Amino acid sequence: MSTSIGSEASLVEAAGSAVAAEERERGREIPGGWEIWLFVLGEMTIFVIMFATYAHARSDDPAAFAAAQEHVSKNIGAINTLVLLTSSLFVVLALAALRFGERQLTFRLLYGAMACGVLFMVIKSIEWTIEIRSGLTFGSSAFGSYYYMMCALHLGHVVVGLIALFAIVTHLRRRPEPNWQLVDSAAIYWHMVDLLWIVLFPLLYLVR
Repeated sequence: MSTSIGSEASLVEAAGSAVAAEERERGREIPGGWEIWLFVLGEMTIFVIMFATYAHARSDDPAAFAAAQEHVSKNIGAINTLVLLTSSLFVVLALAALRFGERQLTFRLLYGAMACGVLFMVIKSIEWTIEIRSGLTFGSSAFGSYYYMMCALHLGHVVVGLIALFAIVTHLRRRPEPNWQLVDSAAIYWHMVDLLWIVLFPLLYLVR
């Protein structure tokens, strides 16, 4: 009996050591792998170029840009910013829950993040409808062209991010052990989407 108990204790200790070693190894790795960070760098570079082009165009005719900006709602932009920040918080909490083995809580938080993403798109669609009716269209002014182009490009990234989050949920429901590179990559992409909006919001709504 004592031999059996000793063997079980040794197995538990060995399993604990293996888990600890795996966690230490993961701690030394780049979350998501270098590929996702290289991809994010490329995406951010594209947006930085767009931001710089917008700033240059605005400097040529600040009065016209300021007049066109009167058509956009700071309040709606602020609400959408809060929605995306909440979604990022849900993703952070979801990954923390997953590390503690709380699968159901992980799913609820990921669904919450996706719901925020969908809500962002709905609010943006309503906002665009209001703005178009007020006279702000893609061709109405230089600001309108930049505004719709950058927001539409960002909205496309939101859609891709939602697909990535849904892929995480599908992956976790099919596999008992998560592929952390896949999970971290999707989370990193979603945080990038939120970060881009945090720059777009003051650039398009607040800076006059």
